[in-house]
Amino acid sequence: MSSYEQVDRVLHQTVEGFAAAEDRPVIPADWTMHAAKFGKAVARTLGASRDVGMRLALRINGDVIAEAEVTERARRHLQEAVRARYTSLGSRRGHLGGLSDAKGRLRAVLWSEVGHERIPLVCDKEQREQLRQAWGHDRVEVTGRITENAQGQVVSIRVDEIELLPTEPSLSDEELRGGFWPDMTGGLGALDHLAVIRGEA
Repeated sequence: MSSYEQVDRVLHQTVEGFAAAEDRPVIPADWTMHAAKFGKAVARTLGASRDVGMRLALRINGDVIAEAEVTERARRHLQEAVRARYTSLGSRRGHLGGLSDAKGRLRAVLWSEVGHERIPLVCDKEQREQLRQAWGHDRVEVTGRITENAQGQVVSIRVDEIELLPTEPSLSDEELRGGFWPDMTGGLGALDHLAVIRGEA
């Protein structure tokens, strides 16, 4: 991907993200928690009121590709979206997409397999070797303390363990959203697995 294509993609994600934030209190697709917090600060500057703000538009070769009006509503929605509400123990599967070791804090990003969320991972320094081993593998399962916002989006995971998963997911996105993992079903599809549970097969 060329640098111009990367810039266009980032600008498109920015405008589309503000459009989503105007509509509902969610962390926009492809935005990180850091980006959402920065977007909240930008929206505070651009939004004059709940209904009046600054219009953003992305034009390529004269055509409007994406546009959004950034108002006070976007700031309130982003503020709500980044607020941690629920904490639980669990896991998410996906692949690692970012790694940093700044100011003594080891962090990574998990692109989740279900929902395609970009989830910040908070790791202990002792997990540096575990992250190094997991880096570059197609799939991993991250287990730890999961923090979610009111909409059920994962705000962050404090990592306890990272497990390498050598196989590709064999089920459709629809089945994965329903929670049917290959190691849970013995390789059966959703309907066949449910039939076994119900004693129909």
